[in-house]
Amino acid sequence: IAVGYSVNSETGNYVGDIAKLPGMVLGFGVFLTVVPAAVMLIGFILYKFLYPITPEFQQKMVETLAEQRDGEYERRADAIAAK
Repeated sequence: IAVGYSVNSETGNYVGDIAKLPGMVLGFGVFLTVVPAAVMLIGFILYKFLYPITPEFQQKMVETLAEQRDGEYERRADAIAAK
């Protein structure tokens, strides 16, 4: 329903009265600031306390991925050479 175009049959008032627009915009603005901030805070807490990656664990992950990547390159080179 567009603002100001629908009439309430019981009261005769516009359903989307223009006078209510500032309040709706204010409410929407609060919604657009509070909800993302709350989601960001929840995400930060989950990441910080439930997903602990220490620098040692991160280094181990990097080394493991490098080994896997090197092995994949060797397999591809062998497959190309076999053709």
